[in-house]
Amino acid sequence: MMIFACCSYQSQAGDLNALKVKEYKLENGLTVWLNEDHSQPKVFGAVVVKAGSKDCPDTGIAHYFEHMMFKGTDRIGTLDYESEKVLLDSIAMKYDELAMTEDVVTRARLQKEINELSIRSSEYVIPNEFNRLISRFGGSGLNAATSYDATIYFNTFSPQYMAQWAEINSERLINPVFRLFQSELETVYEEKNMYGDFIGGQVMDTLMARYFGPHPYAYPIIGSTKNLKNPRLTEMRKFFEDYYVASNMALILSGDFDTQQVMPVLEKTFSRIRPGSVPKSEKVMLPPFNGREK
Repeated sequence: MMIFACCSYQSQAGDLNALKVKEYKLENGLTVWLNEDHSQPKVFGAVVVKAGSKDCPDTGIAHYFEHMMFKGTDRIGTLDYESEKVLLDSIAMKYDELAMTEDVVTRARLQKEINELSIRSSEYVIPNEFNRLISRFGGSGLNAATSYDATIYFNTFSPQYMAQWAEINSERLINPVFRLFQSELETVYEEKNMYGDFIGGQVMDTLMARYFGPHPYAYPIIGSTKNLKNPRLTEMRKFFEDYYVASNMALILSGDFDTQQVMPVLEKTFSRIRPGSVPKSEKVMLPPFNGREK
């Protein structure tokens, strides 16, 4: 799992000419881009969601959610979801309470309760089941990345497992479950520390804050330290409900497959993702610089 701000690609002219991308729309509004390339032995598959850190500025929710997308669903990664859900709902409530208080004693009590509930809920978890399913059906290079504007989930897989890839990757977009969040919180917080240790990292944060403020680009993609320590799972669920709708997504496949055979598979699986429209964002005007600034 990664964070990226921008990417640049270089390619030979012949490679660009070899791209023959066809665009389709599923009945729920999801965009599909297909590039048949039979010179390749495998298929690269990706789901791009037009939702990133600018849609939840300074909270880190977009990146947190990216991590949660590997924890399974109500059907993947659990031994008994109904029993697990009771505990997960309690954990979500405790995290909301934790975010609303700065009292040291109260926070210690809530963190202890979250820890106890997390241990109990972990008894119902099948760890890394989503990752194992991807590997079982010829998948490799499973990863994801979050930017200011988008989040992308991707991996490479063997073409004979197209139906399985589509089933698993569409399933994760229907009802992701925020299990094992406590351990993932620590992982993300370590990422925050790692990026802070980069040479020039803090300088870039200061530059971005001044250059883009009050636009959401002014905030780090990973979020502020304060917000990372006080995540709200209910806000994360709302982020999913607002932005993870079919019309705000694109599916990319490139490699060794036949479009006529693939489209019915994609219709059957990815058309299950709920339709909808995303919240409108206000246009933010940047203020002028006041002469020369240092």
